[in-house]
Amino acid sequence: ELKAHISHGDGFWSTGDSSLTTTVNSSGTYYFDMQDKKQLLQSASFEQSSYGTYWKSPTGSNWTRTGSYSPIDSTYSIYPTYASAATLGISEIYQDVDVSFDSLDIDSGISKISVTGYMRGVVRYARDEGQLVVDYYDANDVLLAQNATGFKELSDNWDYLNSSRTTPKTTRKVRVRLLVNKTNL
Repeated sequence: ELKAHISHGDGFWSTGDSSLTTTVNSSGTYYFDMQDKKQLLQSASFEQSSYGTYWKSPTGSNWTRTGSYSPIDSTYSIYPTYASAATLGISEIYQDVDVSFDSLDIDSGISKISVTGYMRGVVRYARDEGQLVVDYYDANDVLLAQNATGFKELSDNWDYLNSSRTTPKTTRKVRVRLLVNKTNL
């Protein structure tokens, strides 16, 4: 909910989405309500020991849930595990989300999906990189668009990652992917 008080003259208000603007022509208090959308990711903070029911990893990519590393918004975090310390490469974990219930807003161009989170490195692998990727698919599993934060060198602090955009028309499934590139540098 956005609120404003305009003391004189005309005003213009934008939520940042070109389809959600309003113009006011008189003094007063105005309220602009945005439809609240529920949290779509299951076990988003890996709180449930059964997070693997929702989060999947491609073959050869293993992840471990831990209460270590002082997570930002929960008691748990996850990290990729490797066959040996010398192993290099990208580990991925993802979750598919059915957004067909929101097809009216999506197809009219007013739906926006935002995915935010935190990633951090481990001191012994401080030059590893992390990335958040959001893929948008239609009902036939055709990739419509992809929004990626780009690989970012992870520090020993929790780094904020954000992917936000207007949902492409005809999207029916969103895949949220977390990637870690182990560089051993």
